[in-house]
Amino acid sequence: MIRSATGALLLGMLAAGAWAADQPVPAGAQATAPSAPIGRWMQPSSAPISPEARIFLVAGSRDIANFAQEVIDQKQYWMDRGYTADQIECFHAVPDPAHQVDVEQFLALEEALRSCHLATPKAVLAAIRELAQSYQPDYFYLYVTSHGSYPALQWPAELRQRIDPQRAWLEGGVAQARADQASEAFAWLGTYRIEMEAVARETGGGWGWVSFLARYRDLHLREGARAEDHLFTPALLADALRTFPEGVRKIVILQGCHSGGFVLDAASAPAPAETLTGVDGVTVLTAARADRTSFGCAGGDRTTYYGGALQRVLDGLPRKPIPRQDSKHGHRDGTREVTRLENASSNPGGPRWLPQDFSDHNKRTAATREARRPR
Repeated sequence: MIRSATGALLLGMLAAGAWAADQPVPAGAQATAPSAPIGRWMQPSSAPISPEARIFLVAGSRDIANFAQEVIDQKQYWMDRGYTADQIECFHAVPDPAHQVDVEQFLALEEALRSCHLATPKAVLAAIRELAQSYQPDYFYLYVTSHGSYPALQWPAELRQRIDPQRAWLEGGVAQARADQASEAFAWLGTYRIEMEAVARETGGGWGWVSFLARYRDLHLREGARAEDHLFTPALLADALRTFPEGVRKIVILQGCHSGGFVLDAASAPAPAETLTGVDGVTVLTAARADRTSFGCAGGDRTTYYGGALQRVLDGLPRKPIPRQDSKHGHRDGTREVTRLENASSNPGGPRWLPQDFSDHNKRTAATREARRPR
């Protein structure tokens, strides 16, 4: 939906936004009965990005309140540990007035969310680059929580058939993407991504949300929109993180299905550039392996399962600044908490999420040991 939108194209985007799911619903997701709608637009912040920011917290999807809850919980956590409001920037996808899921939770978060910017892919990546230009600290922390998806190229044929029964637009893009990794079709359909559904109007103000498939069909195919302005992918995030000065440690935590797709090695990634593993000084934790979903992405829960587990782990960490925390310890304890949740779920024998971690420091240490090994 687009706030204050007019014109046939935007009306078409409204219809597309209510369209069938972009991807299969993860196992274990439960539908929540709709309630009375929110009834008004929630207002994102229009303030400039603070040059003092050290922490970015991003809730990418607006269909449930879990993601926004995690952002506010983490913001409060870091402030309780001595970070100031100027050192923390948050972003969220704004639900529209007709939204009917998790309404009570959204309204309870409304005041806290007023300081958060609109979470569009373009805005978040641009904010990272802007901050990095004159960055002085030796670390940067990024938490992103949303739905995640594996490449549309890997979607089963029956799913693509359900999405595009007439084979009018999706199959042609899939064929082009398979034929040319340098194509714009591959940039849209060939990559892992974390969803950021918010859209800001280029002129006249206003905002709303548009699904991934609506962006591809209505904005790209009809209007020529480029993936780099509308998606949050491993390559685009890696490019933004590389703008920090040398020596800045980047701590990235990704909560979402298939988020492990961001840390595949270059040979396993959809394309060599589609990974964070080539970014100097990066540490990445993800909620799930590239081929796995994660739970808690439906309405009714306070947070996602991984987001809640991560918060419990953070609560137990010593009161040290971010760069002095042990990420391996955090990943180990977070994985244990996830396993506990999996065992207590309604499907304890189902596929495991298998959270992932990657550290450039560990990679460099291994390379140094290999170089020192006698030949």
